[in-house]
Amino acid sequence: MSRRRKVNPLRLVLIILIVIALCFIAFFAMKLGLTKVNEPKKEEPVVNDVIENTNEEVKISVEDYTVYTDDDNELGFNFILADLKFVSSKDSINYDLSNLSTAERIVLGDIKEYEEKLLSCGYDLSKLGYASEIINEQSNEETAKIFIPYVKVKGELCVYNGEVLKFNLYNNNVKASSLKLSDEIQSTTVDSKDYSLTIFNSYVEDSMYRNGEPAIYPSTVNIYAFIIRANQINDSKVIVEDAKYIPENSSAEIKALEEDYTSPINENIIGKELKTGDEYSLFFAITNPNNSEATFGGKVLIKFKNNSTWLELDPSQK
Repeated sequence: MSRRRKVNPLRLVLIILIVIALCFIAFFAMKLGLTKVNEPKKEEPVVNDVIENTNEEVKISVEDYTVYTDDDNELGFNFILADLKFVSSKDSINYDLSNLSTAERIVLGDIKEYEEKLLSCGYDLSKLGYASEIINEQSNEETAKIFIPYVKVKGELCVYNGEVLKFNLYNNNVKASSLKLSDEIQSTTVDSKDYSLTIFNSYVEDSMYRNGEPAIYPSTVNIYAFIIRANQINDSKVIVEDAKYIPENSSAEIKALEEDYTSPINENIIGKELKTGDEYSLFFAITNPNNSEATFGGKVLIKFKNNSTWLELDPSQK
């Protein structure tokens, strides 16, 4: 029989130690490798002259404002008319007022319910003269009057757009009822055996719509609106087919906007069959590059369907 070789104990211990050491080395090497794999890559800094930022940033500042209080508890809300200055990071500006909201979560691009309440209470929205959108294709800044309603806020009202615009509600207070239509307005009335029409009021409309969508027009254009009231209609077919406006000291004839144009305040009278008590508006796009104050002087001419005669009204006599 062959004799078994005797194992050296020291050699066996040495082998075991070497195996353990190799296992430790393999374990730490694997852990280090996983760490490098999972480590996120560092993003390279964006170089401004290579990648252009396409997002429009608009800075807003408060130029002036007036607080209108509902002292008669008729409206159920108060409001601010604020002159805000909008400055865009681009060469032009197109800002949606839906980006502005108050501390009461009232979105300033969605104020129809407040407008309807004002109208139902006899307020003259032409005296408010606020904007519904901020568009200027010729400049990166625009100053506009903004309508800001509030209900329960006291002391200070905050409006948010990333930044915070603050309004002290104890400053510049005016009774909201001062903006109501006067009961003593003298109007231009034209009577015949078939109808009696009145130019009841005139104002600059800031919120025009066409086929239900916001109408877009240059910032150098004002929309003149003349409210026409049908005092008495005896003919069953009095339909306004066309209208034009001749400004004071001018021979230019400006055609009324078509019947697919309308506003939140009043519907377009073009194409409407008039009934006694109806109240509609005529709208005219007036170029006003110098942003001059509207005067509404001149003549408004109205033509009825199946009638070749133009009815002449003088809006300056209202």
